[in-house]
Amino acid sequence: MSQRAQAPSPPVSLRFTPDGQRVVVSSDSGVRLIDVAGQHAAIRLGAHHATDLIAFDTEIWLVQGEPPELLRFNLAGSPLGQPTTLPPGPGRLVRSPFGEPVAVWMAEVPTLLASSESGVTQSTLPRADMVLPLSARRWLSVEGPRVTLREPGDELWTSPHVGDDMRAIYGAPLFDARAIALLCESHDHSEHQILVLSTRDGGLQHRIALTGTTLVRFAPRRGYAMVLSG
Repeated sequence: MSQRAQAPSPPVSLRFTPDGQRVVVSSDSGVRLIDVAGQHAAIRLGAHHATDLIAFDTEIWLVQGEPPELLRFNLAGSPLGQPTTLPPGPGRLVRSPFGEPVAVWMAEVPTLLASSESGVTQSTLPRADMVLPLSARRWLSVEGPRVTLREPGDELWTSPHVGDDMRAIYGAPLFDARAIALLCESHDHSEHQILVLSTRDGGLQHRIALTGTTLVRFAPRRGYAMVLSG
């Protein structure tokens, strides 16, 4: 008796809204906005699995399809404007945790996305290994050991604190973007450090060496670092 092979289901992904009261869940059955307390019925946001999703205080952003399209919804589940076509190829959304809805589409060419009354504005950014958006007009660019705070047409500062033997692999702005936390890794993956830089001038505020670390995540509004070891 033969069995028909089934295609693997897309992985389940989820994102909490910043207030922690709702969670956006994407699976092979679509995308749903769920009230964590269970006091309201789940809201269906899309019929298809989202390749990426992020949640802001007032908006939910989903990426679907190929070429990729950005869909926006308010927290009541109503669509906001028309879908926005993103630069082609694989990519991921990196959101700003503070202020108006702003994110970077990290594809081969990074693109800064900002929500507005007329839709989504797109600004092409210089190529980089990692980009952290702080606002619609300011972002942190990481390329090798070079960490630079940029505005359109201007470099505000470049930090020397990562060092040639390390590279930044993850980061987030903290405390209303008054500081920036970076997780740095040595080229042989044997050493890890957390650096905290001042957004004002790139000055080093903290350097924390980590041992046996397998995962680090930052809580931008609280200023916490969650470190998994072992």
